[in-house]
Amino acid sequence: MESDAGCSWRGVLMARDAHGEGSRCYGKSKVLGADSGARTLSEEESKQKSVAGEHINEFIAKMTSGVKLKPQMMADHDSMRHAQRHIHLFTENQMKNRYSNIVLFDEGAVILETTKHDKPDETYIHATKIKCKFGNYVLAQSPKPETLNDWYRMIWQLKIAVIVCLIPLPAKDDCAKYFERQIGKKLKIVRPPETRQILEMMRSVWATEASAKLADDKVTPTLVHGITGTRRTGTYVILSMLCRQIKYHRQMSLLSACSRVRHLRYSVMRNRICFTVLIESALTFAADQGLVNSASDSFKDAIKNIRSAAVGSPEQPGVCA
Repeated sequence: MESDAGCSWRGVLMARDAHGEGSRCYGKSKVLGADSGARTLSEEESKQKSVAGEHINEFIAKMTSGVKLKPQMMADHDSMRHAQRHIHLFTENQMKNRYSNIVLFDEGAVILETTKHDKPDETYIHATKIKCKFGNYVLAQSPKPETLNDWYRMIWQLKIAVIVCLIPLPAKDDCAKYFERQIGKKLKIVRPPETRQILEMMRSVWATEASAKLADDKVTPTLVHGITGTRRTGTYVILSMLCRQIKYHRQMSLLSACSRVRHLRYSVMRNRICFTVLIESALTFAADQGLVNSASDSFKDAIKNIRSAAVGSPEQPGVCA
């Protein structure tokens, strides 16, 4: 076996001979293998090295100065930024969150305005604004005793007149008392010199809701909440949007509505039961509008299949908190 001592790293490749006996030191041609032919290292070098490099400043100037390139680049940037979601506000206000794993996206989050009675940094509340031509909503977690003042501040700031509570309230831990439970009693919020009256609707069971008209700039948001303000709350809001689509356009876009709400509110429509409740309620509303014959066999079969899918869900039926 020949010595390797005289072979430089740049000029030599050690190769196993055909019989597997030792290794040989070849010359500067750097043979890569007897079976594949005599290929040199220069032939194996990247072709990219032969392309002249462009300075980063020149590249940026070229991309931003062109009449056509700049708008396209800005559009691409805006598209990527629109798809991003952040949770900075959520992580900075852990004491005001009910659960550490139910995050609030910065995008769409309600930002509280401060007055002389509030601390400058007290602008956070676990709530999301969603507004489109089929509805104007705020999805929120239920208030905690320590966030009750923030809850009233949000109601006042957004001029909310209707609140939908989607949970029964046997346990105080699920929701701080912010309204009178006795039927017929009215809640008044006062910030001198103005007084406002709030209508509270509590739902312990599911019901189909449809508004009398499409949302516009004059319609104040409807505040909807469960415990976390995600699954049950999201299902209700999406159902309300679908009912408006059915009522005014005689059709609905299920996936589009779900995607819009999920993009802004974390953990919405995460369980099968939420989808089955949503679809059955939308079909029932369509039947109430005379668009579907509820007495037909096809309608009955559809409802039966939907309920069977819910029963076969790995989650417990009816669990959509």
